[in-house]
Amino acid sequence: MFSLVKRLLVKTIFLTTLFSLSARQAHATEYAFFIDNMPAVPTVSDAGQLTEALMTYDSNTNYWRLRSVFIPDPITAALPNGFITVLSGGPMPMKAGEAATLYVDWTNPSAPVVTAYGYGANRPTNSHLDGSVALGVQTPDRIVSSKLNPNFVRNFTVTNIPSGMIVDFELDLTPILNHIPLYQDAGNNGWYQPAIGTYIGLWHYPISGASFSYFEGGAGDGFVEDVTFVFSGNYDVTNLPLFSRPECIVPSELGIKAITDEVVVRVGQPYQGRVIGVDVGYNNQVENLTVSYAGLPTGAVTTPIEGSVNTPPVMATVDWTPKASDQGQTFNIDVTFTDPVKLNVTCPLKVRVPVNEPPVCDLSLTPLNPSCGGTTTKFIADGTLSTDPEGDPLSYTWTVNCNDPNASTSAISDNQQEVSLTAPGLGQDATCTVRLRVSDGVDSTNCSARVNIQACQLDCLGTPNGSAQLDQCGVCNGNNACLDCNGVPNGGAIIDRCNVCDGDGTSCLGCTSEDVTSFNVDLDGRALELHALNKKLGTLLRRTDKKSKDFVQRLLSESKNRYTDAWTTVWTQFPVIVETCTNTQFCSTVSNLSAVTSYAQNITAIKTITDQLANRLATIPNKKKASKKFKTRGNKLLQEGLTAAAEARTTDQCLPQ
Repeated sequence: MFSLVKRLLVKTIFLTTLFSLSARQAHATEYAFFIDNMPAVPTVSDAGQLTEALMTYDSNTNYWRLRSVFIPDPITAALPNGFITVLSGGPMPMKAGEAATLYVDWTNPSAPVVTAYGYGANRPTNSHLDGSVALGVQTPDRIVSSKLNPNFVRNFTVTNIPSGMIVDFELDLTPILNHIPLYQDAGNNGWYQPAIGTYIGLWHYPISGASFSYFEGGAGDGFVEDVTFVFSGNYDVTNLPLFSRPECIVPSELGIKAITDEVVVRVGQPYQGRVIGVDVGYNNQVENLTVSYAGLPTGAVTTPIEGSVNTPPVMATVDWTPKASDQGQTFNIDVTFTDPVKLNVTCPLKVRVPVNEPPVCDLSLTPLNPSCGGTTTKFIADGTLSTDPEGDPLSYTWTVNCNDPNASTSAISDNQQEVSLTAPGLGQDATCTVRLRVSDGVDSTNCSARVNIQACQLDCLGTPNGSAQLDQCGVCNGNNACLDCNGVPNGGAIIDRCNVCDGDGTSCLGCTSEDVTSFNVDLDGRALELHALNKKLGTLLRRTDKKSKDFVQRLLSESKNRYTDAWTTVWTQFPVIVETCTNTQFCSTVSNLSAVTSYAQNITAIKTITDQLANRLATIPNKKKASKKFKTRGNKLLQEGLTAAAEARTTDQCLPQ
């Protein structure tokens, strides 16, 4: 059969699916087949590689589902737009009258078409053309077409994914189960019973680049007339085991009628929910179950743990004690048992936590506004009238906040407290806020009361109605010793060095300030003129002696650097504002010698460059006179600069107080 199908796929253009289904079932249940490790050596995979297949069948509804996952073929890069699936109770059918054949067409994914035929045994892939092994062409055994019966296809989706595509569809097989085969080849096994046995056999034939045409009118109306394709494939597996959907059982000792019954649990009351998962496959196969949970309230503990795999029957328990934050809520807990082929059943547990009635808090103070009681003043806080609507016992939590640091409390009973104060006896008003919290173990309620106690009339020595008074410094019977020179208590004013109260210590210095910016400009100007003189000399040399270019350039660059240093010294080291003081006690003389020396060195260096340039000029015929004039001018500027700088050797500076 395997080699025959291979040969037929090369010659025949179609998409077919073959089923073995029964009109009668031993018992109603849901079965499944799943494989995610397809055979490594398919006959042909040119139309796309099948990596995963899931089939389910529900004998209650006759609904049959097939989900296939494809990736592109590594050589053709093709993905299918139609396929064949041949299904039996384990072995492959070989004769007409044993099974049904489906053609599945999703060349237009938004309008897929599925048609069913009796298995054409001489060429099963030609079931749309010939329904029997007999010689010649026999009329196809046409069963049902979704073009004529839209309810035949319950849903059909084609989903593109990054790795390839998923084809997922579900059929109502009732027309096939009720079908009487048109042909009965000799020696066939009959219309397969049950619909799916303990095992299944699977042929899967994807095709790509397919094009279908359908009859319109006549006996073949709505059925396939012809189909062409570019690439085809073939997958062939037999005798694979089946699985059935798991079921839920509620332990009888829980005392509830159904698994969906609501259980009421109060805050603080331990709760345990239990369900049992069972799963017996066809022919009493035992299938391990994976347990998972959803909707668990915070703090719930589960046994077995999430994701564990267990042998049925599996008792799953949820242990939980509701907290106050859970009251007034209903928790829908789902316990799901999943078998190896991903069939599952969800067992719901419904838990309602009713709202607790909070207690009523009542607080009174006696006396309400007590007067000064001398050294110690007392009052009583009473919560004995607090109650709980549900009659639960109450606990009492007291908090007393007073502006008296020496306030103290003592318990008369759980619901009464005595408060003692010393501040009023010390001449201070006292205020206390008493807060009471009563709790029934679930909820709590707060109430509070406030009391004001006026201070006793005491003098500054603590003597009632005494004559002692505080002076300006806050000293009882004091002499204002804390006043400053301006008479301000604890003020900061003092007598400065010039004997002035709160003075800044400068009024007696006799200092005057002078802006000497013009002096700095003069110093800068002398250095600039010397540098400019060198630039003129350089221009003259370059014009009269072409060989002097590099010599001149080097000296002028040095002249510029020296001028820049002189300028920096003038404007950063020589003061712009100078002080002249008559008070020698609080003033000092500041030396500017380092600035004068730096300036003198720089302008002297500039003058040396003048001499070097002038000496070079003197070697040129008829330029000795000009050379001498340049030297003379340079000497004059140097002397003027040195003389001016010497005048700034020292300046006055006021000493800080």
